[in-house]
Amino acid sequence: MRAPLFLCPAFIGELRDIRLFAFSIETDEAQMFIPTPLRARNFRGRALVSMADISMCRLRPMGCPAWLGISYRHIVLRMLIDDGRYNHGEQHGAWFFRSFTAEPWVAKAGNVLTEFSFYPSTISSSNRALVVKHGGHCIRCEWEDTRPSAIDEALLHDIRTLDKAYFTRNGRVFQRSIERSSWLPEPILCHSFSCSWFESIRFEGLFSIPHPVSYKWFPPKEVHI
Repeated sequence: MRAPLFLCPAFIGELRDIRLFAFSIETDEAQMFIPTPLRARNFRGRALVSMADISMCRLRPMGCPAWLGISYRHIVLRMLIDDGRYNHGEQHGAWFFRSFTAEPWVAKAGNVLTEFSFYPSTISSSNRALVVKHGGHCIRCEWEDTRPSAIDEALLHDIRTLDKAYFTRNGRVFQRSIERSSWLPEPILCHSFSCSWFESIRFEGLFSIPHPVSYKWFPPKEVHI
């Protein structure tokens, strides 16, 4: 059961060991998952998905001391949406498709205090590989900390400017703003990537942020066209 929106707090924490995997899928497939009236953003004729793999550190309601915060591994699939009509013509938003954690109690709390679907999952990782399993689905990826020979500037821009999360409730659209310090993704090489949630997947790029990033997640507010 979701908490009433007025009880959904702002959060503060720190992000570490950040990797951002980007892949695209056919727009028709993306719209099967995105709630009405949200629409997938057009990225070269396809829909773009950003998967964030992070260590969440000392996450707590804003105003609470750091020692009360929780730390856990957080992996989230975010579909970029066309939010110009909600955001003064700017494209900054995403709909959070799935969030994964190895901690069942974190998943339960996240499903009460946010609208972003959390799933307790099996997560195994090393410095250069990650496997996430939930039910019959699996995400697998391998990479190395080497800069690629070419940089996709358009992709980097869309990943770097992603700072708004949207959800719907009873046909109404709500937005949570995200504030982060020093959000400067750097491209690195990815050797393999697969995600069984989608059929038309095409890998686009991988980015990392090697330094800790301060993070604020603000309460939801309704937005109108």
